[in-house]
Amino acid sequence: MVGCCCEDALSERGLLAAAPRGKSASLRGTARRRDRARGAAAPTSARTHRSLVLWVMAPPGKPLQGRPLLDETGSSPRNDPYTCPEQTLGHYYRALTRVSLVDTQARLVLNTLPITDDPSGLYNIPFRIRPGYFYQVLGPLRNGEGKPRILVLRDLNGDGKALEFCLYVMDSCTGPRTMVIGYSQRQDRVISYAFHLRGDLWSVKDPVATWMDRFAFQKPLSPMHWRYDFWYNSGTHIAFDFRYVPEHECFEGTVRTSDSWTDVNGKNQ
Repeated sequence: MVGCCCEDALSERGLLAAAPRGKSASLRGTARRRDRARGAAAPTSARTHRSLVLWVMAPPGKPLQGRPLLDETGSSPRNDPYTCPEQTLGHYYRALTRVSLVDTQARLVLNTLPITDDPSGLYNIPFRIRPGYFYQVLGPLRNGEGKPRILVLRDLNGDGKALEFCLYVMDSCTGPRTMVIGYSQRQDRVISYAFHLRGDLWSVKDPVATWMDRFAFQKPLSPMHWRYDFWYNSGTHIAFDFRYVPEHECFEGTVRTSDSWTDVNGKNQ
């Protein structure tokens, strides 16, 4: 899959800016899901006639409305710095969010992946945001904000193929949680890449995480191998060590935590 996207079924304000247009065939109209749906598409060269489509739709019984950033009076645009959560939100839709794999020749949806980070089943997807944070933003800018390029396809699992992109959630100033989504050539499906991490961070025996702390901004220690650590604002130290396993199409490894007095090796700080 290459970073060559086209925008379809967008609102006046625009949603989900795409990568520059290229020679790959674009997909017109596939982002429409009922009259309320909006989205963007990314053609693929990994397999003929395949395209990823990122789209949103209003929850049942509710209109799809953008949520702007306003000052305390609610009457004018804000000029002060974004808070940490706003760095991945900007102006956003809180909506049913989906990524579909489409056969662009047969014009068929092959499979659809729901995107959410909480029990509501909804996701906050930005349609206008300031540059310099986590999403790429190109001009033109209005009040210092522009359209985020979300379908930016990269090699995020280290297999040498630029078939993945990221979504972000910034819960605190520690750093964003990242969901890695991409095209599986083996399955001919769009999938999210799970993280199977053994350790003491979660109470369950074999936890599976779809959102991973700070992942997209870490350089691998070696091909398909990541090892990094950081401190939460609470004073907890956390250390990750995992690898991408191509035959399972997921990441597997360990996670360890410690308090502010003892490091992960059991030695005093």
